[in-house]
Amino acid sequence: MPFWLDPSINPMETDMEILSPNYSIKNNYVIVIVMAITLLLNILVEEIYFRAWLLPKMQSLGKWSWVANGLLFALYHTFQLWLFPMLVIISLSITLTVYLSKSILPAFTIHFIANFILSIVGILALVFG
Repeated sequence: MPFWLDPSINPMETDMEILSPNYSIKNNYVIVIVMAITLLLNILVEEIYFRAWLLPKMQSLGKWSWVANGLLFALYHTFQLWLFPMLVIISLSITLTVYLSKSILPAFTIHFIANFILSIVGILALVFG
């Protein structure tokens, strides 16, 4: 099973041979560019779906629609069990911001910065670790 499908594997604490068997990431800069583009598109799609499309449709839940939406967003990321407690807190905070501001720009910005930092840390660990 690939590591990204196994929620019990924390990629920051797992041996590189398990994460990428027979494939060296060291000095492979094309993969970094592809990962950056994929990250940006993924964030855009998630924010458009969860915050811009789904949140307004959940208004029938009343003033708690933002809580339900935030929890759905966190549950969507349960493949990252090691991040789940943090995801619940951040997701609820970001969703409340979108709910109150009626704009996904803060959510997109925060999501991008958080994922960018986590990605850079992960990439640096893989390349130089």
